[in-house]
Order: sequence, then C-alpha cells, then structure tokens
Amino acid sequence: AGKYTELDNRSRLDEILQWGRDNPDKPDKKMAMLAELARRRPQTPSSIRAAGEADRMRKQLIEETVAEVRAMAQALAAENRFEEAANLCRNYRGPLAEETAEARAELADSFIEEEKTRDRNRQTAAEQADRQFRNTVAAAVDQLMSDNAPEALKLVEAAGAMPAAEPHRAELKAFESSITMAGMMEEAVLRSFLSSLNRNVRL
Repeated sequence: AGKYTELDNRSRLDEILQWGRDNPDKPDKKMAMLAELARRRPQTPSSIRAAGEADRMRKQLIEETVAEVRAMAQALAAENRFEEAANLCRNYRGPLAEETAEARAELADSFIEEEKTRDRNRQTAAEQADRQFRNTVAAAVDQLMSDNAPEALKLVEAAGAMPAAEPHRAELKAFESSITMAGMMEEAVLRSFLSSLNRNVRL
C-alpha cells in the first residue's frame, strides 16, 4: 500500500464517521473501519484520532455487553435462580465474549455470593423466629406454673400465630387443653399436674 497523507486520512475518517451516523446499528463494522484507518503508516493526526475512537467504541461496547448480560442474569436472580444467573454470565458466547470474560466471571461470583447471603439471612430469620416461638411457649408454661391460666392461654394463642408454630400444631393444641384442664383442678392436683407439664412440654 502507498503512503497516506493527513488529507487522505482526514477524508477517510470523515467517511467512516458519516457512515457510522447513517448505520448506528452496525458499531462492529464502524469499529473495524476505524481500526483499519488507525493502522495506516505513517501515522497522522487523523489516523491517531481513528485509533482513539476505535478504542473508545470498543470500551463502550464491552460495557454495553456486560450490562446486557447483567440485566438478563438479574432477571433470573429475581426469581431466586442464582445458579442459572451465574451460569448465564459464565457461558455467554456472543460478541466480545473474550473481552468481557473477566467482568462476566466477577458477575457470576456476585450472584453466587448473593445466593449465599440470602441463605444465611433466611437461616438467621428462621432461628430468630424459632427462638421467639420457644420463648413464648416457655413464658406460657411459667404463667401456668404461677397459676395465671388466662395469661398462659394468651401466650399460647400468640405462639400459635407465629410461622414457627406450624410443625408444632398438635403440641400447642394439647398444651391449650392442658391450660383449660388446669383451671378445673384442685390446688394439690394442679401443683402435681403443673410439675409434670413443665417437664413434658418440649416443643
């Protein structure tokens, strides 16, 4: 190829920029034309400008590609499909797959970590709910042992409204019946019954 002057390169750069405005849906081709102009020797201001524009476009396309992958993955994560979201990031094979590999790997790791955080939070919430339920039942037992059946009954009803009560419906129903029964007992029999109840209520 012959040598190109700044006039040649300026003319070619103007052509490429105009073509890009006329074809905004073909950034890859525009970038390729800019890169070709940038390789011309000797370098001139316009060929150097073409190199800078090609580099800027490449960075922009990489950012847009990562953003598109992120949006698709986030849609899966919103449905708690974190592993699928991570795999989508890792297995992308579209344009600029190689250039976005590192960013996509980081995205995949972030979805896996998000899943772990969700699981930890769920476990903590479940433990807190279970602890609150058991404390409420224990308080009901204490109230019954203190001969305060009405308050004990309120606490059992409160415990029964908690999500953590679901696996213990039968025990709560039996406990509620026990409270009613205790209210009808003679004091000596009641003391014996409550002592036994305190040992046997193990939710």
